[in-house]
Amino acid sequence: MKIKSLLLGSAAALFAASGASAADAIIAAEPEPVEYVRVCDAFGNGYFYIPGTETCLRISGYVWFQVGATNVSYDSSYDDSWENSTRARMNFDARSDTEWGELASRIRFQGTFGSNDDGPVSVDQGWIRLGGLFMGYSESYWVNAYNTGPTNFGSHSWDGMGYGYQQRQQIGYTFNTGKFYIAGSVENNDNSDWTPNFVGKIGGAFGPVNVFVKGGYDDDTGNAGYGAGLVTDVGSAGNFILYGYYAPDGATAYGGNKSFKTDTATGECLFGVLSFASCSVTPEWSVLGSFRWQFTPEFSASIGGQYFGDFYYPAGAAYQNISTGIDAWQAELELVWTPVTDFEVRAYIQYFDADQIGEITTGFLRFTRSF
Repeated sequence: MKIKSLLLGSAAALFAASGASAADAIIAAEPEPVEYVRVCDAFGNGYFYIPGTETCLRISGYVWFQVGATNVSYDSSYDDSWENSTRARMNFDARSDTEWGELASRIRFQGTFGSNDDGPVSVDQGWIRLGGLFMGYSESYWVNAYNTGPTNFGSHSWDGMGYGYQQRQQIGYTFNTGKFYIAGSVENNDNSDWTPNFVGKIGGAFGPVNVFVKGGYDDDTGNAGYGAGLVTDVGSAGNFILYGYYAPDGATAYGGNKSFKTDTATGECLFGVLSFASCSVTPEWSVLGSFRWQFTPEFSASIGGQYFGDFYYPAGAAYQNISTGIDAWQAELELVWTPVTDFEVRAYIQYFDADQIGEITTGFLRFTRSF
């Protein structure tokens, strides 16, 4: 009897303990639904919605490895030798639709280095665009073009030859109907007065032909430069451009400028002006032509040439409005092969010949992986 009572008491205790444990059990919360990244196709390929917003983001860039050479130390960091370099670039593009038009912005990080040490990285561009209003640090309106097919800057090659490439802090506006555009910008210069630089451009499409005229005022030098261009498709696979530049008064940032680095032996600019880390030399006039043909989807070639009439001394010199009496010409050839998507092999050679200076031959072989 005592044993039976003991067993019944133990069973009751076990059931009580079990009930208490069940009452104290923690019930796991239902998992929150996961918001997967949504593809955004409103602005082209590669964009996705930033979670929780209606802003589309695209991450892109490239890495290249290049082997180059030149026969002299002018206009090159190769210093009469061969050289190799690597560049890494990453772009962050954000876009969204607003009642005032498309709101876009870009941040571009980039580093280029040729030594065996780690390379420096900097913010190479940063800008905002709302509709036709543009502000930030990017290519000058002088070199930007519209509706021009496979070329935007200078010739069809990566180098572009002499067309006054530059990046500036700026604010500008573009009215573009697709067939006609007018654009203007106020751009920062390198002095400390209240007057900025000004650039204006107007152009349009007439069938397969796109034409434009432009002008720019450089407050640093007090001189203006002018340009005009024609771009047209040729057949089903060709594209031809013809540009002209004119700077009647002296050196200016807005011309068919040719950029040179210093002589590594003397530290002097090409025209013997001391204390210039680099110099962009303005011709009084210049004509540039280039032709590109897409032989197959994987292979294209371009050839170009340019004549420079009467270079001025570099901007910043006490005699920057004085002619040097030096004329020059250059020619280039570029081959581009894309064996697989997002991988490119580019071969380039340029020959430059200037009165009283001599001949400069440069070239490179570059491998680029884009994403």
